[in-house]
Amino acid sequence: MPTFDGKKDKFERFEDLFNTSLKVYPNITEEEKIHYFHSLMRGDALEKLQNMNEFTKTNLTDIITIFKRRYIRHRSVATTRRKWEQLTFEPIK
Repeated sequence: MPTFDGKKDKFERFEDLFNTSLKVYPNITEEEKIHYFHSLMRGDALEKLQNMNEFTKTNLTDIITIFKRRYIRHRSVATTRRKWEQLTFEPIK
């Protein structure tokens, strides 16, 4: 499992891999999930996690939500539309 260092272009992939890895162990506790998440943090991301209040640190959903707000780049509508218009599709045979 890769670590996450706070680079905005890497969080979505990290989150996908993290969630997939949790599916392998469906019976682990919330505390174990948080510990696992914490063990994968580096740099700015680790600092962000360490600076969260104690209540937030006990809820993985809250932690992930905070990380999404900070580390996911939200594209503008214009950028999204431009990317959509650039897509090409092959006909189904």
